[in-house]
Amino acid sequence: MAGPTKIDLIFDAELKDMPCSVQLALLCVMCSVFDKKRSYLYLRENSIESNFSTSPCFAFCSSRDNIDVTYFDRAPYSKECKLGAIPCCCFFSCEQPKLEIIDNAYMCCCLKIDICCCGKTVVLMVRFITN
Repeated sequence: MAGPTKIDLIFDAELKDMPCSVQLALLCVMCSVFDKKRSYLYLRENSIESNFSTSPCFAFCSSRDNIDVTYFDRAPYSKECKLGAIPCCCFFSCEQPKLEIIDNAYMCCCLKIDICCCGKTVVLMVRFITN
């Protein structure tokens, strides 16, 4: 960490709207809609923190915050590869995981075409090697 008394925020991601299929599932299953104003994704020096917030369709239900924090010194980011609580070294090993940005847009006649469902996606990449 840069300083012993604070953890710097590296990146505050701008969230997109949810795809229509996810919005429809939230509406049908949970009677909720995605709350983009309350949702966030922060990349900090030592962790990734996210909140997937939903608001109710009706006033008698409450809003929900689904907050998740994943620290880089723990799986799946740590240098020690572990599958749950069992060390993987008996069967296979893995390289240091990394985050990659995947561009899902299409190329057509030398033009980049970005359809609403596609765009850029952040993925976690882990390469496993059999022993």
